Amino acid sequence: MKDTKPTSGFTLIELLVVISIIVILIGILLPVVNMARQSARKAACGSNLRQIGMGIQVYQGDDAERFPVARYMPDPFITSFLQDPGLPDALAEQLPADSKVYRCPADVDYVYALAGVSYTYNASLGGRQLDKTWFARRLSFTASETPVSYDTDGNAFKLQNGSQLVVPPFHLLRNLLFADGHVGNY
Repeated sequence: MKDTKPTSGFTLIELLVVISIIVILIGILLPVVNMARQSARKAACGSNLRQIGMGIQVYQGDDAERFPVARYMPDPFITSFLQDPGLPDALAEQLPADSKVYRCPADVDYVYALAGVSYTYNASLGGRQLDKTWFARRLSFTASETPVSYDTDGNAFKLQNGSQLVVPPFHLLRNLLFADGHVGNY
């Protein structure tokens, strides 16, 4: 009689069980990884807005506490005050116009690609001290309640060539820079 030794490999059933466990683990982890990635982009976007806020505060320190005179959005977006510069140009002495802080990491091919900035600016503040704005006078907003800038996600914009740019939501809640320099959600 021949001596038969048992083989020490996986059976087909064992292999299928291991593969199914790996698939289940991947199915559980992928949404968590995507949420973490989205949260990181939102945090980086908020940090960029905070840095823009610091640039605005330095500007105000140099100009009798007045906000920079700038357009809501630079070319090619339709905006009032066409003669005014975009925010990156208005803050060029405080932050280089080509600084990475003007780009939201989630704004891949939308607003930044066209205008060099992913954030809108509250142009109604331009050239005024906070207490002279309609936010303070009519709405009685404090610095912590007055919006200065926000990310452009989940918005539709008219362009000067007559077309419209629809930007999908990048974040669950929009990042918003307030006049006191803090960034919150909206």
